[in-house]
Amino acid sequence: MFSKALEIMDRNTVDLMIDDMKKELDEINKQLSEKNLQISEKNKELTEKDKELTEKDKELTEKDKELIEKDKELTEKDKELSQKDELIAAQAAENARLKALLEQASNR
Repeated sequence: MFSKALEIMDRNTVDLMIDDMKKELDEINKQLSEKNLQISEKNKELTEKDKELTEKDKELTEKDKELIEKDKELTEKDKELSQKDELIAAQAAENARLKALLEQASNR
């Protein structure tokens, strides 16, 4: 009878421990689910940010192309200005030569 009572107490203790462990496991699973939900939300946010960054990158690439084109145009304009500067310098030299000839002709 005493051993039967101990056996019942042992079984009840084991059942209680199992119930406590199940409650603890349920709580851990609940926390894990909450964390998984948070991670999922963060992943959605990161995906959205990644899309935004990709769009910004496309915009920057387009702006880079525009800047390269403008740089080419400026380089071409620079060449044209250099050629015009050379022409002006040549004309100034020719004007100076002709002026000197006129002065020589008028001095004679």
